[in-house]
Amino acid sequence: MPEAGTPTLYDRTDRPGRPDPEPADPVSAAPPVYAADDALEEVRGDHEPLLPHRPPVPAIPPGSPTFTAPEPKRHSLCLRADEPLSFALRRVALDQFAVAIDGLADLGDDRDTVVHEARKALKRLRGMLRLVRDEIGYEVYRNENVVLRDVGRQLAPVRDSWVMATTVRHLEEAAPVALPAGTYTALHDRLMLRHLQVTDETLADRQRMLDVGTTLRTARARFASWPVADAVVETGEAPVRHRIPDAFSAMDRGIERVYRRGRRAMRAAYRTPAELTFHEWRKRVKYLRYQVEALNLLWPNMLGTLEASLGELADVLGDEHDLAVLGVMVTSDRQLLPVDTERYSFLTAVARQRMAQQRRAFGIGLRAYAEAPPAFVARIRAYWRTAVLPPRR
Repeated sequence: MPEAGTPTLYDRTDRPGRPDPEPADPVSAAPPVYAADDALEEVRGDHEPLLPHRPPVPAIPPGSPTFTAPEPKRHSLCLRADEPLSFALRRVALDQFAVAIDGLADLGDDRDTVVHEARKALKRLRGMLRLVRDEIGYEVYRNENVVLRDVGRQLAPVRDSWVMATTVRHLEEAAPVALPAGTYTALHDRLMLRHLQVTDETLADRQRMLDVGTTLRTARARFASWPVADAVVETGEAPVRHRIPDAFSAMDRGIERVYRRGRRAMRAAYRTPAELTFHEWRKRVKYLRYQVEALNLLWPNMLGTLEASLGELADVLGDEHDLAVLGVMVTSDRQLLPVDTERYSFLTAVARQRMAQQRRAFGIGLRAYAEAPPAFVARIRAYWRTAVLPPRR
């Protein structure tokens, strides 16, 4: 624990020691930057149809995560009922910092996988921040979230360039007759060459990687100072440091906010099916997925299945986004497909595949976001209580 007087992540002057805060209205709890969006949500209400003119929900094929038993989770990713919430959050956060820092310090041969796992760890950390945003305060949440986001952006070119090459292979499987034989391979090879160049430029930049490592270690030190017991600093005007209360009320607003904004993003994507709206929906889905992952042990059979569905939805939305970016890349750089007829045929195949992924996403999303936000949170709260409280005799 840090010495008395040392600022930590939870130095607060506006929370004079509530052991178990009462849940606030999730709309009014949001920061001013989201006031307009929350007001719109309040006007519409949570009981209107999830999507206007709801599309038919396609049948989920056998083998989908929705119909398979959820995979066992690593306990290091999950909050456990037998440990205080503040301790559990700190443990999960430090585990994810270790994944990112240790992986980037020793890239090895499979650099793409290491970078991918590091970026996933950073997104999990951002999901944890959103889980307890109201406890740590908006300013602390915003600052830490920006730090983690910017580190991820430093590594993004490596992942993005690799995804473009693999997306070509996926499109070839979905639309094999859209291009002449060998054209898919030629495009894949050009994009893979770019990927190798981008990877070498990014990971061989010693100053960039030094900055990334230093930023992550500094952030880890701040997260390691998360208090696991209440402590009051007695000197002068120093603030009071509080641990996160060991109560569901420390998380309920964070869960509801992420879930509500995911539903809202799905509505926006349905009304305006564009690259930006689907990408925003994908981000909200991933935050909710990592929160459900952290709560998995409350009831693995239920939450594990929900997490699998959210993971499938995030993958489908990710494929849709990758196709959109690939289409823009091929349109802007004609050297990738120099023959006009091949380029037009390729872009047509991209558009058709994007539409198929969008339909599939709505089918999964209507199930994953079927409940109104208060009902969803109430269900998770019930799981929490049955996992934490001993059974009555």
